[in-house]
Amino acid sequence: MRVLIAGGGTGGHLFPALAIADELRQQMPETEILFLGGDRGLERQIVPKEAFAFASVPVRGWTRRICWQTVTFPWFLLLGLWRSFAILRRFRPKVVVGTGGYVSGPAVYLASLMGIPTLIQEQNSFPGATTRILASRVDQVHLSFPQSRKYFRRKDHLKVSGNPVRKTMGQADRELAAEVFTLDPELRTVLVMGGSQGAHSINMAVAQGFDRLVGEDVQLIWQTGKRDFEQMNRQFGGRGLKAVILDFIQDMSSAYGAVDLVVCRAGATTVAEIAGCGLPAIFVPYPFAAADHQRMNAQALVKAGAAKMVLNGELKDGKLISVLLGLLRDGPRLKEMARKSKLMSRPEAATTVVRAIRELARSN
Repeated sequence: MRVLIAGGGTGGHLFPALAIADELRQQMPETEILFLGGDRGLERQIVPKEAFAFASVPVRGWTRRICWQTVTFPWFLLLGLWRSFAILRRFRPKVVVGTGGYVSGPAVYLASLMGIPTLIQEQNSFPGATTRILASRVDQVHLSFPQSRKYFRRKDHLKVSGNPVRKTMGQADRELAAEVFTLDPELRTVLVMGGSQGAHSINMAVAQGFDRLVGEDVQLIWQTGKRDFEQMNRQFGGRGLKAVILDFIQDMSSAYGAVDLVVCRAGATTVAEIAGCGLPAIFVPYPFAAADHQRMNAQALVKAGAAKMVLNGELKDGKLISVLLGLLRDGPRLKEMARKSKLMSRPEAATTVVRAIRELARSN
């Protein structure tokens, strides 16, 4: 069986795709899997390292602003359609899976026209533009949140499966994971990140409160993103606190395995990974996300007592570090939050999606 998986642009779209591919490979090792991604996204570097075949499509996102990207959008859309059509004709998949991002649009749309069974896996509580546009054309749409159903007119093909997370998440040995980052496994450890691209406002809040952490018997894994990496590494590397400062973390399984608490944005995939690893978190939702969906993504864990939320506008007054220190100083509370976080996970999500893929393949 041949399966084409289209998606990327950010880790939020890519990592669920990898979780689905891993599950496909485990259930049916003979399956041929081809990833279709953008020509500039992080999937170009990550997918080949995971030993999956990869093809790229030159697509660009749409913006409402009058700019060069808006002017060139129709050209790149046509180019993406042409390139996707050529790949579909050559690869001849039994099923096409879209996990979001603009790159998934042309392949899923063309597959539906060509009579190839199609499935979309949507991560966010507020579905992305590609999902909303194509939902009526595909065979199945798999949602991560039940409240997402209200955004679709057609509902007979909607499935609430959860957000697929790679099985390696949550399985790392603490000591071995700490060794990857040259950390002390006995110390309280915090992972600070802003998604695959970093988050400037979170970086500035940690930088502002860095000296408050010195002397707290705490260490950091700090993913800054490329934009802030040089400044943060120069300013805080070796400054009175063990802080491993990185622009990007390839081995997220070890990163999660080494820490006691996560400070991060609330992208759906990040939320799912944190729950899958049974970690407490402080979420700082991206304030400009469509329909404020990051706040909705985080709300389930916050209501369950597994996480705290600090709004982006509250970062400048030092609230983030105050909440962080309050949790680190309360071991029993942190442990209870971790337990509640694990209860919110959906470890069967990838298996459910792969079962649907196999059923669609049999129908073709």
